[in-house]
Amino acid sequence: MAVGLLFSDTTIETVLMVKGIFKLLLRGLEGFLNLVLTLMDFPLRSPTYTCISKRSKNVEVKYLFPSRRSCRPRRY
Repeated sequence: MAVGLLFSDTTIETVLMVKGIFKLLLRGLEGFLNLVLTLMDFPLRSPTYTCISKRSKNVEVKYLFPSRRSCRPRRY
């Protein structure tokens, strides 16, 4: 029985987008998402960090993360 497939690919994709946007580690990401869901009063739990780690190898994230350019002002 495959217990690791409790979350859809879309859920894992969304979680990975949040990870990239907020630059969180997987354990921090799990706690952050659980906190957000608790504050919104949703009776849901986020995927565990091990589930995210294992599933991220098979899920393609369709989001272009912004490049890490320096924040220096331009000189004209």
